[in-house]
Amino acid sequence: MNFKEKYPEFFPQDKYVEISTEEGWDGLLDQLFTSLRTEKADLHVLQIKQKFGQLRFYYGVMNVSDRAHALIDLAERDSSRICEVCGEQGQRVTNKNGWIKTLCEKHAQDAGFLKM
Repeated sequence: MNFKEKYPEFFPQDKYVEISTEEGWDGLLDQLFTSLRTEKADLHVLQIKQKFGQLRFYYGVMNVSDRAHALIDLAERDSSRICEVCGEQGQRVTNKNGWIKTLCEKHAQDAGFLKM
């Protein structure tokens, strides 16, 4: 999903913004951006990525309510239960190299990840 086109108010036009998550979290991010738009949050996304099996949503604050901060925190927490690949229910798993992801049982098995 092209979040920069769908939610341009959250992305500075003069800066590169990295979004490096897999499609499984698109629904979660779409819901988050919709909620932030409803809250009229004035923020600029700096980076969106996965780290240690959870969503990381880095942003510059212009005028953001406590509720908008809470929505971002909730999305980051919820990501640890959503498969990064397909969006189904998932859990945090690890591989033999210590990488941590959130995957459903099928994608964990396919990629050689084990329950933590």
